[in-house]
Amino acid sequence: MDCGDTEYVIRCFGCSSIVCRRAMRSMLLLNTKIKVYSASSSTECVQCIRDVYMAYMCKCIVIDISCKCCRMVLGYYIVRPCIECTAGICSGRRWIFDTSSVKPSARKPGYMIQAHELQHFSTDYDHEIKIR
Repeated sequence: MDCGDTEYVIRCFGCSSIVCRRAMRSMLLLNTKIKVYSASSSTECVQCIRDVYMAYMCKCIVIDISCKCCRMVLGYYIVRPCIECTAGICSGRRWIFDTSSVKPSARKPGYMIQAHELQHFSTDYDHEIKIR
């Protein structure tokens, strides 16, 4: 799935909201002609939409994702990978962004989260799940 080692910050093509801070340029395992950006996480600007369905190239169960700000469809999230895809190179990156729906910029080495980027994260830890 990987196409290189460069990490990208990707923004929604419609409204320029940051939708992922650590994506990599990739290609689909079952069709290497299709280029995408893949990531192991997204930002709070991304939401799952519609219902889950089976991908058309394999038997992965996926759900479409869109930008919360402008509702542009960005790609999909792999809910459950199929046997063929898990047998291939498994990177653990399940957030798949369509190259025509996002604007990439190379992530600077040593990029640190800035204080203003933390405003969306809660500091209230009362809701943490406790494992006994």
